[in-house]
Amino acid sequence: MIAHPELKGHPSLPLTCPTCGVIDQPRIVPGKGPHAHAAQCAHCACFLQWVSRYSAAERETRRQQARLQAMAQRAPSPLQLAYLVALGDDPGSPPVTMLEASKRIDSLILEPREV
Repeated sequence: MIAHPELKGHPSLPLTCPTCGVIDQPRIVPGKGPHAHAAQCAHCACFLQWVSRYSAAERETRRQQARLQAMAQRAPSPLQLAYLVALGDDPGSPPVTMLEASKRIDSLILEPREV
């Protein structure tokens, strides 16, 4: 997926058309359904790929936000609970959500251990 050059100032890369074989800047046209835009071959109008309205950094930020929201709604997995016990977490107060378990695991891994 590429970002639209006019939406966020992202450069549009030359793409190879699978139909006519030309390597050129694609023509950006309105997308269909959930897709903002589409890249078409400027020579034969063949569809090349969908074009995002977001930059790569924005897509990654949105993906991480959605991941954290999903983890906050789910119970911790049995593997997370077992890993917490193996790391020495207090089994008397188990985490309520997958997100909480993940944060506990991170903190237990990153904290300095006494030898």
